[in-house]
Amino acid sequence: MSPRTIYQEGMDVFEEAADLVDLDPRVRLELEQPDFEHIFYVTTTLQDRLVQMAPEDAVRHEDLPVSDICDPDGLEPLFDGTLILSRGALRSGSIATQKGVLRLPGANGGPPVAYRIQRGGPQRFKGYRVQHNQARGPYKGGLRFHPAVSLDLFKLLAAEMTWKTAIADVPFGGGKGGLQIDPRRYGRAELEHLSTRFMFKLKGMIGPTVDIPAPDIGTNPEVMAWMLRQYTDGEHERHMLRGAVTGKDVRIGGSEGRN
Repeated sequence: MSPRTIYQEGMDVFEEAADLVDLDPRVRLELEQPDFEHIFYVTTTLQDRLVQMAPEDAVRHEDLPVSDICDPDGLEPLFDGTLILSRGALRSGSIATQKGVLRLPGANGGPPVAYRIQRGGPQRFKGYRVQHNQARGPYKGGLRFHPAVSLDLFKLLAAEMTWKTAIADVPFGGGKGGLQIDPRRYGRAELEHLSTRFMFKLKGMIGPTVDIPAPDIGTNPEVMAWMLRQYTDGEHERHMLRGAVTGKDVRIGGSEGRN
């Protein structure tokens, strides 16, 4: 017997509630599964990275001159200590490499640190959008960037959005989606490109009167602004489409009261 999914476990609550209110069988069938389940892929080209070497490996490169990167935006630190090496960093300063290794000055005057250059390249990410129900209004729900997302998780979260909007008595349905990615491991330019490519794939499925995404775990007002820009790019009446996403900055049509 296969284990029950997170969606099946979550829908047990729905079934109990449906029994309590003696929900019409036809309505129950309509709400037990989402209207649409979208799975697609988004690609981008990652930049080169600098990965700090272990001390026992770094000692073999002590004769390598310490590189001086003058461009203040040449290095972008990530949460795990990895550095993104921008292409602009190579246009100025003094950079010395040896067998794919370079050394940089240590923090706060500490000893130099050796890094191995990890080549960037194309990478593919899995995207989702689940549209659960729109009987009361457009699908509504967040876009989550997280490595642990799955179709079943988004099915459950989209169903929960249907219940939330109904209980709050606002004219929306329920939806949810996102990318299977840990945004902390990617630079700002990479996330911008991924966000706009994600919206490029989403555009035919959403809209101010169809499905309205919002920020969620791993996304924020800046991500929503990138997505709105992609959604409205080239449209004749682009200012009429500001309602395509929520959670954006107030300067581009967002609501006051939240970041």
